[in-house]
Amino acid sequence: MPCATGLYMSHYHLIKYLHQKRTHSASAYAVFEDDAQCIRGWREQVDKMLSLLPVDWDILFIGGRPISYFHEFNHTTSNQSRVVQPSLRHDICTGMFGKASGPLAPDGSRNISRSDPYWRAMYLVHTHAYVLNPNRIERVVAVLEGNEGHEPIDQRLAKAMANTRLIAYMTPENICEQSDLISTYTPGWNGEDPQPWMGHFGFPEEVVQQHPDVHESHVWGKIILDEEDSSKCHGKY
Repeated sequence: MPCATGLYMSHYHLIKYLHQKRTHSASAYAVFEDDAQCIRGWREQVDKMLSLLPVDWDILFIGGRPISYFHEFNHTTSNQSRVVQPSLRHDICTGMFGKASGPLAPDGSRNISRSDPYWRAMYLVHTHAYVLNPNRIERVVAVLEGNEGHEPIDQRLAKAMANTRLIAYMTPENICEQSDLISTYTPGWNGEDPQPWMGHFGFPEEVVQQHPDVHESHVWGKIILDEEDSSKCHGKY
């Protein structure tokens, strides 16, 4: 995987350089890949968010693909739910799969809202746009220098978020996208306004085998439910 290796080393050497050359005057480092496209006014939004983040933040994602992993499958509610309203979104809402591991609201719950000041990112892939904390950048360097074997950089960072080796946050709306993916994966992107996060819901294998709407372990969609659905099941997923 020469492309993945090159990408990994590019990010690693940049972050290592920033770590070695950091100055006390820098409050944050923003890192962009060459295909990143951000909305107008992204800098002001990031500055505002940085003033609200807890002091222990390591990395802030302003673009990427969050993955909400579920680890349960409640068979007793399965048949009842499908009769009432045959919808995967409805089944997520009613708690058929338990609560996803993330993203999390500022209070640590799953009551996420686009009006939140920030979300805790528990598993997020893609590295086209993120911000680093100069005061804790050595933690990111340590993760990238780990001996876990060969893997893409976004997988390495995502695993570190999941096991809390890194304290990662994300904007409650997507403000940076990969330019060649905008038309396909971010419908409605106009370069002016933040968009709802698009990503994946991750399910256990038994769900793939038994649920009629889940045909693979990762299902694409909006990470936060639509407002109409959210009002019915806020915090239950």
